[in-house]
This record gives sequence, structure tokens and C-alpha cells, in this order.
Amino acid sequence: MEQTITAARDLFYLFSCRLRDIPCDPARLEQMQLRPMLSLAQQHTLGAMTCMSFEHAGLLERLSPEDAAALKTIRDKAVRKVLLLDAGRQELFRFLDANHIWHMPLKGVILKDCYPVLGMRQMSDNDILYDSACQQQVRDFMISRGYTAVKVGKSHEDVYQKPPVYHYELHTRLFDPHSTYAYAYYGDMLRRCSRQGYLYAMTQEDFYLYFLAHAYKHYSGGGTGLRHLLDCWVFLQKHGDALDWAYIRRELKLLGLTDFEAESRSLSLALLDAPQRTLTEEESRQLAYFISSGTYGTRQRWGENMTAARMQQMHMDPAAPDKKRYLWHRLFPGEAYYRTYAPFCVRHVWARPFFGVYRLFRMLLDPRRRRRVQQETKTLQKQSSQKRD
Repeated sequence: MEQTITAARDLFYLFSCRLRDIPCDPARLEQMQLRPMLSLAQQHTLGAMTCMSFEHAGLLERLSPEDAAALKTIRDKAVRKVLLLDAGRQELFRFLDANHIWHMPLKGVILKDCYPVLGMRQMSDNDILYDSACQQQVRDFMISRGYTAVKVGKSHEDVYQKPPVYHYELHTRLFDPHSTYAYAYYGDMLRRCSRQGYLYAMTQEDFYLYFLAHAYKHYSGGGTGLRHLLDCWVFLQKHGDALDWAYIRRELKLLGLTDFEAESRSLSLALLDAPQRTLTEEESRQLAYFISSGTYGTRQRWGENMTAARMQQMHMDPAAPDKKRYLWHRLFPGEAYYRTYAPFCVRHVWARPFFGVYRLFRMLLDPRRRRRVQQETKTLQKQSSQKRD
């Protein structure tokens, strides 16, 4: 992990120099091990930013012709994808406006414009919040434009794809009920937004809060990666001085994200504002967590975090887990679960055993759910083994 942390610090040093448009220290450049940096950039969807930073530092010449060409290809594809996603989003917005359907761009759609160069922040998809009452109308439009409706009406987000570039996540809510810290808070977000026609926009303060709340959903689940720290720094560089920090601190407390915001901000500042200083032991631990999470988290991290959260809900000692009790609770969860996901079982308690059997078969037939349960089981087994040792 020490070598990987060094690679991450070197990457962020190059990012800092490129974003500030200042020269790099030749002595530090000479000491850099480039291959671990390239590997890390790929794992965290930072290839375009890395290419631009390598060009700025004159490091492309130290790469093999194959590696240099691959990095330039990532950059070029990132620029092309941003342009195509922007064009596709504007086509959708024209349809939404013409049909009087309110909508609001989210996440990377906003963050990419905080970066000084087009394509620096690689885009994965178009994230848009829209009026769920018009779900069928939007579905018909997307299909008429050649998109495949991958998932519609099954969760808080509808997914549409058109290879090789276009991927939309059209949100009917900002969070699902699993995100208990944010679900109620964001139940009526529009009242705090400005509006121009049918296009809504958050204030910069509320966007920062939403950015953190969304990142925490991943951080506390499968994890979130280094791009979160870069996004945090870039956003604050552009808007930080003008933000109402009293309002932000008050809302962070309501969301329960005060510590997460402080950790994200301080670590991003340590990596990009002071890239020469030695990290503290706690900062190194935090950085290792982000590194090991990849861009969107890992199955192992999700299993560890979810198992820990459920043990906490059950007041179970993580150092001495009761596997039978834990698995029973997963099969037949508490009252809060039924109120949110199976209200029929609240009104008809007799149905709960049948619902438990249904959940068991659903898990067995759904590979994604089955892998999650397997990861939880591995985590329980690991903790039990540590107890015996």
C-alpha cells in the first residue's frame, strides 16, 4: 500500500501543477515511478486528467510509445464523450421543455464545468432529475431516439443506453429509501432550487451538499475513489470563497455528514494545496481507503461496510458476531424495513414468513443479490476467524 500511496500523491502533485498552471519540480519528476501512477489513474477513471498532467509536466516522453498512445486515446475519447453527452442532453432538454416537464442536471454534468479544460473530468453518463409523473412519456421519447430502456420504474432512477457512448440515469428521486440519512432530507428538494422555464438548478451551497451526500452513499457502501477528492478540491477552488458556510455547516449537521465533509475537504487540500508535505497517519489511512475503493467502490468493501452497519443496527459486537442471529435478521428484518419496502407486511403480519421465503428465492435467482450475500457471509466468516485467533 505504501507504493500505491506514493503513486497517488505523485498523481495529485501533477494534477495540482496542471490545474494551477505552474511548473513541476524537476527533482520530484525524476523520482516518480510512472507505471503505478498509470495503473491507479485507470482504476479511478482519471486517465484524461493524467494525460493532460503528464503533457504539462513533460512526462509523456518517458512512457513507452504504446502507453503514451493509450493515454492520449483516453483523453481524446473523454473529450469526444463530453461533447456527445452534452449534445444528447440538450436534445432531451428540448423535448422536456417542449412538453412542459421539469428537469434538473446533476453530479458530473455540473462538476465537469468546474474544470478548466474540456474533458479533464471524464464523464460516465448523464444524470438528470425529472418529473416522475411523465415517466412513460420520457420512455417513449428515449426509445424513439434509439435508446434501450435498461431499467425503468424499478427504483429511483431509470437507465437508458445507446452504445457505444450514451448512458442516461434519469432520476425520479435524488435518493432511494436505503439512504436513510438523505432520503427524507431530499424529499422536497425543488423548493430550494431556482427555475428558468422547466429547468431547475440548485444553489452552489445545495449542490455541494448534494455532491457530498451522493459521495457518502458510495463511501459508506462499496466505497468511492480518488476522483471524489479531486472533484471536491476543484469545486471549492471555483466556488468556495462565495459559499454560505454557516448554512452549509447547519445542513451538514442535519444530514449527519459533518465529519465526512471535513475529511473530504481536508484530505483534498492536503493532496492538492500542500502536495510536498508528509501526510499524517490518519490522512494516510483515509487516503488508503479511497485508493482501495476504485472509482465506484468494490464488492468486498460493500460487504464489509453493509455488514458493519447492520451489526450496529442489531447492537451486535463486530468482534464477536452471532452469525445465526445475523442471517436470521437478514431474512426476516425489523419493522422499519417492512414499513419502507413491504408495507403489505405491516398491515398483514401473517405474510412476513412468506415474504422471507420470497426474498430467499429472489436472492438465489438474482446473481447480483447472490454475490452481495456471499460477500456478507465472507465478511462474517472473516470476523469469526479473527475472534478465534
